[in-house]
Order: sequence, then structure tokens, then C-alpha cells
Amino acid sequence: MSALVFLNPVGVLGGAERSLLDLLAALRRECPRQKLCLIIGSDGPLMAEAGKLGVAAEVIPFPAALAEAGDAGMKLGSRGRLATAATHLWKGAKAGLAARKFAHTLAERIKSFDPALIHSNGIKCHLLVWMMGDLGVPVVWHVRDFLSSRALMRRALRIASKSARQVVTCSEAVAIDARRVLPGVPVSGMMDGIDIENYAPGPQPGASLDALAGQAPASEDTVRIGMLGVFARWKGQDLFLQAAAKFFSKPPNARARFYIIGGALYQTAGSQFSLEELQQMRDRLGLTERVAFIPFQRDTVPIYRALDVVAHCSTHPEPLGRTVMEPMACGRAVVATYAGGVREIITPEKDALAVPLKDAEALADAFGRLAQDVTLRSTLGVAARKTAVARFSNTRMIVQLLEIYRALKIPI
Repeated sequence: MSALVFLNPVGVLGGAERSLLDLLAALRRECPRQKLCLIIGSDGPLMAEAGKLGVAAEVIPFPAALAEAGDAGMKLGSRGRLATAATHLWKGAKAGLAARKFAHTLAERIKSFDPALIHSNGIKCHLLVWMMGDLGVPVVWHVRDFLSSRALMRRALRIASKSARQVVTCSEAVAIDARRVLPGVPVSGMMDGIDIENYAPGPQPGASLDALAGQAPASEDTVRIGMLGVFARWKGQDLFLQAAAKFFSKPPNARARFYIIGGALYQTAGSQFSLEELQQMRDRLGLTERVAFIPFQRDTVPIYRALDVVAHCSTHPEPLGRTVMEPMACGRAVVATYAGGVREIITPEKDALAVPLKDAEALADAFGRLAQDVTLRSTLGVAARKTAVARFSNTRMIVQLLEIYRALKIPI
């Protein structure tokens, strides 16, 4: 049987990888006899999680120059950034040479699976597929980033897109952007789905967060406010800390404890906060006893259930916002920056609170409203769960994806 071959650049469990696992799980459920293969560019828990789904997963390590390359957040021509641009260009050239050599190895391994389709999940994988040349099967790019914001990659991807028969995106916001950057390639917006039976309301003592953070248990009336995510700089852990400081500076001071849950997962140089950097920010803001850190958690459901309020603080438009969808499905009150894909997820004041980008004052005010109003937290949580059940199911997502596959004449 021919295989559907998926490519992913890393083996960690960031948002893109969790979304890929949800896609594979739904695909396995709908097509139980279909052969599914996954090639991963670095070792990590993704391989084991894919194996649990009956996916033939293996690691083919990316060259270091390729794994560490990236242009996230860079703007060519900006004042004071010419040296940074030159550095990225040099690293990009080294990565390109390494990728050219690596693409041959990758192509030979893919051909051994007798592929019916190549489904690429990540910018570096898109470029590698192009470098491999025509393998005689349809290629689908899964785009999870605003490509127009990528100073170098958008140019390379426009050239490489001739290898793709179809682009699918994690949201309509990303689809609109991709159509501008990749003219001539069919683009379909397909909101990611999640397992709403797994991400569901349930009991979980708040004190479990304190144990994970190595903190003494907070009092019973403490409102627990947290944000989850990788430590990518644009995810806004620094903004979350600023908002926490403003929250505690305003009367009445509700009893609250703040939590940052996550870690620096990716290899791309310079793109992430370190834990030490965030701890120093916390201490400078006088929040040492009020903000706790919890390491990256593979199973996030207990974390969401133990929090009273979940914050999404991205400082740039979010391509989708999985860390908004998941706590909503768990019936939690959510505060989210209202831009990008998040606009497709929430209805402000109905199933979540919305705040502008980069507005620590608005975040602090939203935290204050929710900390002092248990009824509002409950009302938003109930409505959020209803929204998740109606719109976020990965069953809905896989129906859309199978239509796309079949339009490409994939035997599935």
C-alpha cells in the first residue's frame, strides 16, 4: 500500500506538532487501513506520540546549519538591523548548502515508502521538498505562519512553491496572507482541530500547579492566572509579566498567583527567551513571590483545568491560537490578544475577553475583571466549551482535508 508521508522539522511538542498529531489521529480514525509515515528532523517526544497512533515515524536529523537557521522577527532594511540581516543572510547561505546535500538523502528515504503524497509541515520542510525535485507524487504544504512577515523565507518560498500542488493553512487569516505570497498555488484555509473529548472540563486542584512550580500551596481564595506556550519572544511572556505587575498595583488587590508554563523548545538561534531571562524580568518587576514558573508539560489538560484564567499574550498576530482553543475546550475563562487567527476563534465578551496587541494595561484590566468576578469566569467558561464543541473538532478538520486529498486523486 502506498503511504501518506508527512515531514516535520523538529521532534518537540510545540503547537505545530500538537496540531500535526491531532491531524494524524483523526486521519487514522477515518482511514484505519491507510499507511501513514512521518519523518522528523530531530529527536524528541513527537516520534513516540506518533507511534502510539500507528504512524511509522523515524528521525532523520537535519544538518545543524539548517536546524538553527531562521528569520523569525527579522525585517530587512530596518534601521540598526543591517548587521543582523547580514548575519541571517550568511547563516541562510550555509543552511542552503547543507539543505541541498541533505535533500538527496531525504528524497531517497521518502521513495522507499512508495509515497502517494508528501504532506510538508513546516517552512524548512517546504524548502527541502522543493530541493528534492519531482518525486512523481502530489505535494501539500501545511502553512502555519504569516509568510509575509518572514523577510528572507517568503522570497525563497515563492520560488519553491512551484513544487506544491496545494497549500492548506491553519486559519483563514493565514490563507489570505499565503495567497499574496504564493500566487498561482491553490490555498485552502482549514482551521486546525483539537480532540475536544480530551480537552474537556474536569476537576483538577489548583494546588497541583503550586506543586509543579515548587511553591507553597496558595490560599483557597487565590485566583490562578496562567499562560502556556513555548518561550518564543513574540508569544509575550514579557507582556504577561508587565500585566501582572500592573494588576497588583491597582486596588482592590484580588488575591492571585500568576504562572508561566513552558520552555525554550526550538533550535532556531535567538528566537526565544531563556528561563533565566524571564526570571530576571519577574524579579525586576517585584513579582518574585507572585509569579511562578512551571516547566514544559506534555499533557496540558491538567494545567488548563487547574487554572481559573488562561492568558494569550502574543505581541504579533497569531496564525491561529491553539493555546486559546484548548483552554476554551476545557471550559476555562480566556483572555486573548485579538488579532490574526484569534479573531476566527473567539467572540469577545461572549466566550472570551479580547484585548489589543501589546497592551499590558488592557491585559491587567481583563485579569482584574476576571479575578474579582467568579460569575463572569463561569459564564465565559461555559460559553467557551460550547464554542469548542461546535467549531474546533478535529473530525470537522479531517473531513476538509480528505476532500483536498481526493481532489488531488490521492488513493485513500
